[in-house]
Amino acid sequence: MSENHPLVKAYNSGKPYVRISYYDYHEWLQCFDANKFSTWETIRFKAMHEKYFWGRFFLGIPLIGASWAAAHVVLGPTMIRRDSGFRENILFATFFYILINHWLDSRAVPCRYIDELLTQQSPNGDYIRNSTRDYMPDLWEDFEKQLLAKGVGVKVKSLNPRYSLGLTEDVNASVKMNGA
Repeated sequence: MSENHPLVKAYNSGKPYVRISYYDYHEWLQCFDANKFSTWETIRFKAMHEKYFWGRFFLGIPLIGASWAAAHVVLGPTMIRRDSGFRENILFATFFYILINHWLDSRAVPCRYIDELLTQQSPNGDYIRNSTRDYMPDLWEDFEKQLLAKGVGVKVKSLNPRYSLGLTEDVNASVKMNGA
């Protein structure tokens, strides 16, 4: 495949991939204007959307059973009466569903597409890196730590002058932490 092909992998991308939680992913999407993406970036964002949408959908189905089982464990054996504790089980199962769902949504999972978007060379990846740094600095710090642990040096120049620290773009150098 040529370098401009939409399915070609980013130059610096590789395992372990950058991790992001489902909550952070949806907050992160609000930072961007989709009109500024290349075809390659658009395909990556569509693939991420598909991964997170269907992943969350299919995680929710067994979660109903798990929360119902957790409610049974907490409430103990059902009482012998007409509704057999159904109302209490629904109440506790709903509570456990919300707790377990929140726990799953806040866990960071590796994503190849985010790794590829963040590690693409200049000028293509600049908009994504700059926007992330300007509008979600906590998430950017997390991304930057993960990329530095991988051995990919990423520093960005801010789009917004009030956030600018005078850092320069260093993605093309791909500084390795091994002393190279």
